[in-house]
Amino acid sequence: MSIIRTNTTSNSQHDPRVYVDIRRLAEFKHLIGSFSLHPSNKAGSLMSGQHLSHYRGRGLNFEEYRHYQAGDDVRSIDWRVTARTRQPHIKVFTEEKDLPVVLLVDQRQSMLFSSQDTMKSVVAAEIAALCAWQVVKDSDRVGALIFNDKEQHFFSPKRSQTQTYQILKKMEEMNHGLSLKAIESAKSPQDSLNDALKWVSKLSYHGALFVVISDFKGSDSNTKKLIQKIRTTNGVIGVHIQDALEKELSGFDQLFVSDGESQLAIGREHKVIERYEAHTTQQNEQLSQWFRQRDFSLIEIGTDGQHIKNFQRGMRS
Repeated sequence: MSIIRTNTTSNSQHDPRVYVDIRRLAEFKHLIGSFSLHPSNKAGSLMSGQHLSHYRGRGLNFEEYRHYQAGDDVRSIDWRVTARTRQPHIKVFTEEKDLPVVLLVDQRQSMLFSSQDTMKSVVAAEIAALCAWQVVKDSDRVGALIFNDKEQHFFSPKRSQTQTYQILKKMEEMNHGLSLKAIESAKSPQDSLNDALKWVSKLSYHGALFVVISDFKGSDSNTKKLIQKIRTTNGVIGVHIQDALEKELSGFDQLFVSDGESQLAIGREHKVIERYEAHTTQQNEQLSQWFRQRDFSLIEIGTDGQHIKNFQRGMRS
């Protein structure tokens, strides 16, 4: 049973709130600078990258002197300090690295929904565009996995404005492929979301940042296992997009529910509404609690047209 409140006629193809507009995505290039995807450890040298690695190596930034230990590289020994203290000391450096960022952008059928201002699918694409331009500005590498109910398109992280435009173009293409007619041939929400996470979990990245922009419809125990696997060697930020109508239905005098063939009118006191709201509340609380318990960042975004401002505020906090 699904609740459908969309209008995808030919005229809506030109409404940037319903379908992605590539020109608007390109304009987000001028909105960058109000947040950072990795604010806590900016580095200073442009030669080796913009961020300090969590690993210690022979980098450019001196960190400290410490006593020599078995297994240390003898080339790191500082002979002046060793001669002065009469004990072997080495120099410890903080290695500088760039921060590869991979954007997971949800363009499944469940994202073609809004009861307020902007479709969830458009919200996801615009937030992804803003992140991509921010990464390019920070001289880091940006890549993306754009997925729908049938396929995934992957762009490996590159420090390239040309590829960034290619990512935006693919988002527009997959977004414009969304329609209510395609629902019957779609995968289950669990399969499509987990297939995308499974795809990126096989990438041999260490120290990258994965930004999952989705409504997380169909998330289950396997979803959490896959995110945890990615988080083992990388950072994870979740951007949860949800419409107000998906949270609460009791504000309407009458609603229509449908299984795709039949339609039924129900009142605000119907038990279906109570069960739906209880189920949705439980799912949201479980998702939020799971992210918090594992020290992941989760930003809640709505479809009221304020998604860019709210995302920037969420990143800053």
